[in-house]
Amino acid sequence: ERIDVTADAQGVMTYPGLDPDSPKDVYEGEMVAGKREGTGKYTFANGGSYEGGYSDNQKSGDGVIEFPDGSKYSGDWAEDKYHGLGTFNYAGGDIYEGEWNAGEKQGEGKYFFQSNGSTFEGKWVEGKFVQGKWILKDGSTFEGGFEEGVPVGVGVYTFVGNGLSQRGQFVDGIWKGEALAAVA
Repeated sequence: ERIDVTADAQGVMTYPGLDPDSPKDVYEGEMVAGKREGTGKYTFANGGSYEGGYSDNQKSGDGVIEFPDGSKYSGDWAEDKYHGLGTFNYAGGDIYEGEWNAGEKQGEGKYFFQSNGSTFEGKWVEGKFVQGKWILKDGSTFEGGFEEGVPVGVGVYTFVGNGLSQRGQFVDGIWKGEALAAVA
C-alpha cells in the first residue's frame, strides 16, 4: 500500500497488485492519518468502483458501488456492508429495494424478478423472503408465508380479471383451496 499523503487531507492511495505490471486499486478522497475517512472514490483494478462515505477505512454512511458485471448497490453502509435502506440492481435486471442488515436483506423490502415480471414484497429474514405478497406479472397476488422462495402454509390468492380470491393452504407443496369468493 502506498500513501501519497501523510497528513489529514484530500489525497490519493494506490494499492499495488500481486504483479508489478498489473492494474492497481486507487482511492481518491478524504483521509485522516493515512486512512480513508469522510468521502471518497475507490476504483478497483477489476473495473468496479465505490463512491461515498468512509469511517476508519471502511465503507460507511451513504454510498454507491458499481461492479464490473453491471450490478450496482446504492444506499446505506456500515462496517463495509450494506446496512440500512438501499437498492441493489442486479446485472440480469432483478432489483431489490428495502432494508439491509450486515450485508443481507433483512426487514421490509421488495424484489422484482426480471425473468417473469413478478415481485416479492414483504418481510425478509437473513436474506430470505419469509412473509408477504407475491405479485404476479398480470397483477394477481398470493399473500402468505414463504420458504426458499416458495409459498407455504395458509394464504390467499387474489385473481385479477375475474375479481375472485381463494383462501387455502399449501400441504406438502400442493395448494388446497376453499371455494372462490368475490373480492370485497
